[in-house]
Amino acid sequence: MSISTDEIIKIKTEDATSWTFKLNKNVLETSDFENLLIKEFNDEFSYFLVSYIEDKTSNEEDIEKSTIHKINEEYLDIDAISPYLTGRDLTSVPITDGDGGCEGIRSEEIRPCNRGGRHRKRYACQHSGGVHGVGNFPPCSSVCTGTQITVVYNFSHCEDGTGATPSGPTNPTSPTPPTEPTGGGVTPPVPDGTTVTTPLRNPDGSIVYQPTADPNQINEKLGHSLSLIELIWLSENRTKASQINTLLGDDPTDVDKDFSKFAIKIFIANPTANPLLGADCRSFEYAQPPGALQRGCAVINFNHTFYSLPQITTSGSVVIPIIDSNVPIAYFTAPSFMTNGRAANLTALAVTSAIKSTDLYFANNPHVSEHALGEFFKDSIKTFMGAWGGSVNTVNSPFNIPSPAPYITSVLGISNPFDCE
Repeated sequence: MSISTDEIIKIKTEDATSWTFKLNKNVLETSDFENLLIKEFNDEFSYFLVSYIEDKTSNEEDIEKSTIHKINEEYLDIDAISPYLTGRDLTSVPITDGDGGCEGIRSEEIRPCNRGGRHRKRYACQHSGGVHGVGNFPPCSSVCTGTQITVVYNFSHCEDGTGATPSGPTNPTSPTPPTEPTGGGVTPPVPDGTTVTTPLRNPDGSIVYQPTADPNQINEKLGHSLSLIELIWLSENRTKASQINTLLGDDPTDVDKDFSKFAIKIFIANPTANPLLGADCRSFEYAQPPGALQRGCAVINFNHTFYSLPQITTSGSVVIPIIDSNVPIAYFTAPSFMTNGRAANLTALAVTSAIKSTDLYFANNPHVSEHALGEFFKDSIKTFMGAWGGSVNTVNSPFNIPSPAPYITSVLGISNPFDCE
């Protein structure tokens, strides 16, 4: 049994914890793909082979049947997987409960986008004329955020108690506690704890609980433009690679591609830098007091660090140009017909788009002055804010704002910083 640790699912229920790993090679001839499931209950571990058979009649990559088979601990090299249940090549594993196994019960947790629709990309334009664009970057100023679908198989009826549906993925190489589980079916409880899992398909399939971070896949999206050093960096930095892969999506725009290539180069040149930081809508606490003609908010410490690509000086040394933009307070306005949440979302989108534009401008103009870069950033924010009727300045408050909000950033490709409605 050869275990892959590129992706790991950790599910924590009220009474048990389980880890799911992909297998590089099937144990059963009847399986289309298989996972190793390890469960901890009352400080004791159980080990299972989970077999999946695909639905050959469906146009979607779906699963027709899943079965679970118990594995004796004596056939596993526990020392090899004990640090956080990391795997390595193991010996052939006999199955203790027959070839048939016990069939799992499938359930789905489906979370519609924040406007009630369902679409597979992260954002979809929402105007009176209907949906006219989808993407993993906001394709317009009026968007809803994407549908989330989690498939779960519950094997609790095979040997143990109640099942629950988890609500979030874990880190791909070092599992961390996810959010509390929600929903799920119930079977008569017995004292062996919950047994649930989410399928991880082999590399040739598409069902995986969290974004994959295959360097070759990212390189293909970027037109095979990455160097060997960049490919090696992606393979060694799976978390950041997953963020970039999610940011690119399935059909990246030219801006997506240019920004992703820029971010990879910055990460390699300056490991302490984080070019994937964008604005979070929680920074923009809009209000419209009586008598005010528009909505407004104030943000303090509106600061951002911009990085350019490495430069070689006349002496032959390598320098990485860095410019800090420090704004003690910034005032934003939005049209009165908008809700406060919608204004916050659009402002976060505008600021993040301006950050990306300024990053790319600095990358192409590494010798620009601090003042000139600051003016470019300010003009970019004004442009993106003005596209939907908003404004920004650093001098005049739209009205008295006694408690400006702190500036909050989010990592692009992980969180959803545009959902304050």
